Amino acid sequence: MKRLSAFLLAGGLLCGATPLSAQVPLQPDWSNTTRAYGPVDGVASAWADGRVVEPYLQAADPPSPTPEPNLRVSILAGGLASISADASGVAPMARIRTEARLTKSAAGPSLHVVADLTALPGESVALEDPQTFKALEFSAGISQPLPGPLLFALYAEGGFASRLPADTAPRDRSAKWAALGFLFQTKDRAHRLALGIGRDQRLSGQWVTAVTASGHVKLREERGISVYLVGSAVLSMETELVGSLRPVARDSIRIGVAVGL
Repeated sequence: MKRLSAFLLAGGLLCGATPLSAQVPLQPDWSNTTRAYGPVDGVASAWADGRVVEPYLQAADPPSPTPEPNLRVSILAGGLASISADASGVAPMARIRTEARLTKSAAGPSLHVVADLTALPGESVALEDPQTFKALEFSAGISQPLPGPLLFALYAEGGFASRLPADTAPRDRSAKWAALGFLFQTKDRAHRLALGIGRDQRLSGQWVTAVTASGHVKLREERGISVYLVGSAVLSMETELVGSLRPVARDSIRIGVAVGL
């Protein structure tokens, strides 16, 4: 038997065969081990195509949305055309609007303050000198977003105007108003529309029930400069009988174009 084994070993060496101990390594070769991540069920490693595939690791969390700022300040400058029988022409206008959240949550209430500086049609103004403007219209209000996919909010605001569109000089007493209603605006405030109802003195200097609307639409943005279509309306809801029913006061509608940051 020993002779037979020696004979077979010698024959194998002469024929160029590799010994069995050289064909099968005693320890596995990890040089071809590849780590791969994928949706592999379970926690145990598995063999695939001669490579070691390790279990799936938790994917990275998606990026969180950019939080809304707590304070927004916008400045617009342009012209407003008054559509009424008592006033005509395009009046210069500058608007400063500030909006601040009252809580850390985006679902909480916000405070907004708006100051409109205007002048008579044809008058020249300088943005760096507020004294060149002849009238001030100031308002302040609070809004509370409503739950749901649409960006609606309830709002209430009040304000005053030192001069009405048809006035050529400041009034002895400012015209005041108060209203509440619904507010729609996009998250970036590019589009905004407020619809309300309340009591208003801006039509005739006397208190009347009126429907109010105000807002803006961004038309274009180029290199950080935006162009807006702006407008506002005060519509009287009261009538009087003078031969026939007619509004107690004439409506006020203003529309214009403004450029801002």
